[in-house]
Amino acid sequence: AGNPLLLVVVTADNRFVVGYDVIATYTATNTGQPADVVVKVSGKVEAEFGQKKVLFLEVPNDKIFAGSNVTATYELRKPNGDPVGSSSTANATVTGSTPIDLLPPSLVAPAINPIDVLAYPNGVTVRIEYLGALKADRARLVEVNPPAGSPQFPLVEFNSDKQVDTVLSPAFLAARHGKIMELRWNLNRNGGQAGKSPATQMSVLKIADGDPRLPTPNIDGNTSSELKVQELTTDARILAVKWPLFEPGQPIWVNCAGFDSNGDAVSKDVRSGEPNDSMDGLSVAAPVEWLKELKDGTELKITCAVNLDGSAIKANAVTFPPRS
Repeated sequence: AGNPLLLVVVTADNRFVVGYDVIATYTATNTGQPADVVVKVSGKVEAEFGQKKVLFLEVPNDKIFAGSNVTATYELRKPNGDPVGSSSTANATVTGSTPIDLLPPSLVAPAINPIDVLAYPNGVTVRIEYLGALKADRARLVEVNPPAGSPQFPLVEFNSDKQVDTVLSPAFLAARHGKIMELRWNLNRNGGQAGKSPATQMSVLKIADGDPRLPTPNIDGNTSSELKVQELTTDARILAVKWPLFEPGQPIWVNCAGFDSNGDAVSKDVRSGEPNDSMDGLSVAAPVEWLKELKDGTELKITCAVNLDGSAIKANAVTFPPRS
């Protein structure tokens, strides 16, 4: 299966006369189609250098089905249509696999391409649909050139609508924000791959630094424009509520910037890419003694950044709106 089927008619018999018509009937049963497939193909007896040529009649490959049983017969007719004779029936079983046309996977509404990660806190759904799916068929979503260490998607049976839905989790999307991913799918039939779809591209928008949907850090819950540093206790903490796409252990960067008693700009790194050890957002010890040395009445800025893809690379981190 997969290539055209050639019906070979040997024309050496004297009943085959140049110009006579050969009309063949190809019949395929057990194809998985609603009805038997019947195809008629024809050709003329021809000669070359005084010798009659073997006649090849071609059945299109979209009429060839793996595992089907086929028969072929032909009739020989004069140019005026009068019959000369007919052949006996030839029988065969088609082996191999039939090429299957598959549509690429698609995003399920309300998600749209490009994907705004923060707009879908529960992730997005990608749908595979194949109306020709058989009862035991399964499908696997495939990412082309995935990040190193990415697990493969599972094999899933089609539902009653001939569909397979796969959720791309927030963590999956976060690891790909600012990138273009290619997705396709494999059809599994009888324990092996029976086809694969073309790939489709989906863009994951980069999360902008300072996106207002990200939390603004604070010290001990103080969200006002004034911080009385001399009143801070030694156990004061820099806090931020759990952010979208939060995962424990994500690398974090926390910095405090202000002015010392001489009015010179100074800064203090509180975290520099270490894994976040809080299970509920951000909670790190504030540099209280350092804060108390800042000049009264000057601006204090607290910045926080997190790398959503899990790598301790600051250039890839997303910065929260700063607290001033």
